[in-house]
Amino acid sequence: HGSSDERTGYLIEGAHVSADGFKELPDGSDTGFYRNEWMLKTVYVVDPNAEYPHEVRFKASYSDELSNETYLGLADADFVKNPLARYGPSRLDRMRWHRTSFALTYAVQPQANLKITSTAYRHDLGRQWRKVNGFRGKDLFGVLTEPNTAENAVYYAVLNGTSDSSSPGETLLIGPNDRDYVSQGVESRFELSARTGPVTHQLEYGVRLHNDRIERRHS
Repeated sequence: HGSSDERTGYLIEGAHVSADGFKELPDGSDTGFYRNEWMLKTVYVVDPNAEYPHEVRFKASYSDELSNETYLGLADADFVKNPLARYGPSRLDRMRWHRTSFALTYAVQPQANLKITSTAYRHDLGRQWRKVNGFRGKDLFGVLTEPNTAENAVYYAVLNGTSDSSSPGETLLIGPNDRDYVSQGVESRFELSARTGPVTHQLEYGVRLHNDRIERRHS
């Protein structure tokens, strides 16, 4: 939905997408996802009748998602039998994230061939993916690659649900990959245009002060 006149304008957009999922867990647990997206954009022209106008723009957005998804694959024989199957231990795997973003822009054209645009921005993303990370005493990839060896068979039985863990080494480790991202800064762009006879020149110069960081919390 949006509206505008010669001085102000706005636009609001929203979207929701979801699916039931197509993978199959032994207990029938959900393997689908949902995602939401919202955005607001506004503009304000200080003087629509000015020879060289200047305006203020603002954009904000929010999005989030929940996905019952996993990194855990299948042994070859199980894949041939049912490529859509998932092992029971992956039913707790879930990725959840949310993101916020804003940008405030001031654009001015002090003369016909010069435009200056300055923007302050910030983006935040928080993501947590709880998932099967492996066995305490065995490499998960090795178990899936050679599930029928004497050494791997007991671990494979735990994965496919035909046996329970019976020793500390057979314990499945499930933990969150939890991360927070921040990206923020200010920037200015100077756009200059000119003509030399039949030739048109365009020169753009920009400067940015930027900061970002990542915080990881894995367990």
